[in-house]
Amino acid sequence: MKDNADDYKHFQGKDVCPRCSRPYYYMPPPKEKKKGYFGLPIWGWAIIVIIIVIIALSIYAVVSLLPIFDPYEETRDFAFDVTIENGGHYRYTLEEYFYEEADIELEVTSELGMRFDVYIMDSDQYNGAYGWDNTSLQSFSSSHAWENVIKVSDSVSIHGIGGESLYLVIDNRDTPITQNDAVPEGLLTVHVEGSIEMFYDWD
Repeated sequence: MKDNADDYKHFQGKDVCPRCSRPYYYMPPPKEKKKGYFGLPIWGWAIIVIIIVIIALSIYAVVSLLPIFDPYEETRDFAFDVTIENGGHYRYTLEEYFYEEADIELEVTSELGMRFDVYIMDSDQYNGAYGWDNTSLQSFSSSHAWENVIKVSDSVSIHGIGGESLYLVIDNRDTPITQNDAVPEGLLTVHVEGSIEMFYDWD
């Protein structure tokens, strides 16, 4: 037994045993597991990288959208002909959602020299004057009015109608509440043209 022990110590780590000429095998010690970088495993770093990418993309999206919220202006031209029956009216939408200010250039001309009325109204004013539920016409108001005319050529500015639609109304009816309005003379045909310059401020 002692000889065997001595042989083990003497030949430990060599390739061949001198007694039996067989390879000498031994179990290598287990390898230590890698701890990753700075003490974190690779999957931990992968999660951190994904979070950083998501934050960076979110910041980029916010920064790229900032110009949308800056004040800006928009100009739109319009021109059309319209025929209105006796006792009727025509509504043209100048702006669907008006925010800060609008400068309007307007020219309306009767083709046969017949008299008519022109109004600029927000949606509340229009519903009060022409709404289906307002059969008695108990109230009438407008932002601007041109009554009993054969031609309108004017420029107006409107301020502070946030969230309200803005309408151009051409009227060919006689109502008791608007005493200076035109008395219809029959079928009315007018030519309309102009422009609206809108200023938006999101503050």
